[in-house]
Amino acid sequence: MGVGKIFAQIFPIVETPGIVDDVREAERLKLAMAAAKKIREENDELICLIHYPPFNVRRENSLFTDIFEENGVAKVVYGHLHGKECRTDLKIVKNGVEYYLTSCDQADNKLTLIAE
Repeated sequence: MGVGKIFAQIFPIVETPGIVDDVREAERLKLAMAAAKKIREENDELICLIHYPPFNVRRENSLFTDIFEENGVAKVVYGHLHGKECRTDLKIVKNGVEYYLTSCDQADNKLTLIAE
């Protein structure tokens, strides 16, 4: 795959996510993972881009973190968190997956290095 990276992007959850929306989006993510698996080559690093954070403020496991871990995702890039009240780390490692918050205001409008 050229630079050895696969990018899988899913559509964001609606503005007021709930159980039904989470299940629907988790199914979309599973489809994306199945598609990536078909084209993934040895030593490819799977990087996923999603809109919403894949976990809650306590960073508990979710449908999404489970899917990432089950499919060997190396890194997840997400956004949506904005404003002065947002207090989280820009990079979190959870169960071997690196999670990057890239909301422009949280990242001080600077680029975030995800992979070299």
